[in-house]
Amino acid sequence: MRNIEPGFHVFGSDGVEIGTVANCSREFCEVNTGVLGLGQPIYVPMDAVRQTEGNNVYLNVASEHVGELNWSERPTGGSESCATTYAGTMPTQPSEGATATGEATASPAPGASELTPATIMSVGRGWPVICSEGKHVGNVVASRPDGLVMERGWFIFRHEVLAPARTIERIDDVGHRVYLGVDCAAVNRFQSV
Repeated sequence: MRNIEPGFHVFGSDGVEIGTVANCSREFCEVNTGVLGLGQPIYVPMDAVRQTEGNNVYLNVASEHVGELNWSERPTGGSESCATTYAGTMPTQPSEGATATGEATASPAPGASELTPATIMSVGRGWPVICSEGKHVGNVVASRPDGLVMERGWFIFRHEVLAPARTIERIDDVGHRVYLGVDCAAVNRFQSV
């Protein structure tokens, strides 16, 4: 990924422009929003950046959810506080009988091999999917009881694949990420939807 510089345009995962980069550090980018950049600035954590292409920055969060995130205040301290700013702030729709967002009871215990269909259905659109090697392999497009549909690739090479429920190791409700129990090579063999 190339360095992000002032003047770069920032887009949500849905392709809608959010604003323009005013400043960037190792932990976050200050983004001017609104008409002519006169809106409220937001502070986008670097872990929310999916990719850069030319002078464009693409996030792993849809533009419609950016206003719901805790990005309106400038992060203080080191990179740890910035990670906390992003983790656990995206709203979710808890399934019936589930506890409040941020509580880990909907996620399986570490080492659990199966998840319930209700837990899988609680995964939100845009959540990053991470393979067992720790690499980002796609973003959730839809949740189904039998697995997650995720988008992979870029621009004209984008395609959707199904990550079967049996390949999901755990769902991080606080960090809003899905961790697979298979390596990147296995992800490349997932069936197209």
